[in-house]
Parts: sequence; structure tokens; C-alpha cells
Amino acid sequence: MDFPGWIPDFVIYGKHKQVYVEVKPVTEIDWNVCKKIGLAVGENDMELLLLGQTIFHSNDFDGTPAIGWLREWGYWSECVLNEFDEDGNQHPIGFVHAEIGWTDRITGLHSAPPGCFSNVADFWKEAGNKVQWNPRPC
Repeated sequence: MDFPGWIPDFVIYGKHKQVYVEVKPVTEIDWNVCKKIGLAVGENDMELLLLGQTIFHSNDFDGTPAIGWLREWGYWSECVLNEFDEDGNQHPIGFVHAEIGWTDRITGLHSAPPGCFSNVADFWKEAGNKVQWNPRPC
């Protein structure tokens, strides 16, 4: 979906809503980008995610890994990772708004406040290695 003045880079189709995503080479929230996106989509309950160039440690949750900044009900905050217990055995990692609600955008599950994950940096490196450009041998 395109908006007047903004075209999202991609969309995440979550359990209850779509999350429109913008990717920028930033390491902190870029309020100019947030303003541009906000003007394009208007004031509504549409969820928007600004992804930067790397994961970082949340200021809100004792170093819990964050992947960017999520807008929920017009309010931007860190987008932090969290584990969700689906059936007592599985613990998928999802993402939540750090301040308004802790509902995972992928599964729709609600959790306690986000916690810290020691292996997220390793997962991030592994994913980066898998998508890293490598020249083809001649």
C-alpha cells in the first residue's frame, strides 16, 4: 500500500494488524522520518515500524534487545523483542511496543513486561551472515 508522500519498504502481516515498515541507516530514532510517515498516514491506529541499521539495548527494559521504533496509536517508542509462551513448550520471539502494550505483533499473544535475551545478538549475526552479499566465483 502506498500513502501520499510515503511508500513503506515492506509490510509485516501480523495476527491482528499489518505493520508498515520503513528501513533507514540510523542508530537512533529519526523524528524527521517519523513526522513524514505520520503526515502520510494520518492520525489513526495504523502501526508503523522504523528499523535502523542494527539491534540495540532498550533504555526502557534493562538492556532488552530492541530492533527499532514502533508507533502504536500515534505514539512512537522502542520496539523490543520478547518471548511468548504459546502452549507451555514453545517460546517464539516476537516484537512489542515498549510502553503501551505488550502484545506480540506476529502471534497476537500478550506477555509480561519484556525481558532480556542473551542469544539475540548471536541470532542477529547469524541472520546477517546468511544474507550477506558474497561475490560469485568466476
